[in-house]
Amino acid sequence: MKAAAVLIVALAPAAHAQIIECPKFYPWQDTPIAEVPYQHAGKGFIARASLSGAGIYTGEINGQGEMHGDRRKVKGGWDVHHGFAAGEKKWIVCSYGDGGVTWWEELNPKVTSCTLQVREGGRDPMSVKASCR
Repeated sequence: MKAAAVLIVALAPAAHAQIIECPKFYPWQDTPIAEVPYQHAGKGFIARASLSGAGIYTGEINGQGEMHGDRRKVKGGWDVHHGFAAGEKKWIVCSYGDGGVTWWEELNPKVTSCTLQVREGGRDPMSVKASCR
């Protein structure tokens, strides 16, 4: 019984762990836009674009609260460590192409730190993974 209680306490912090990887491309294919500019009758498209960057943001979706953490150069790219308070809204934001298209994915509100791992080179132009606790 005592061993089971110790195991539960040891695993409790891992319950808030979260790993998110940015999609390599977004949108996955050229995508038509429903919006039509005033006094026009054409069709717009957002072209498929490859991953070009990422960051961690706090606050409301599509806001301006980008965090700047402790950046460390590693082989093939860099890691950026971020710490924040539990309960606030946190997002990993993946950028595509020239930065005009972004993908926002909300992190678990209970996480208090994340390491954003950015790698360049290889077959794909870039890979980004957020490892959070």
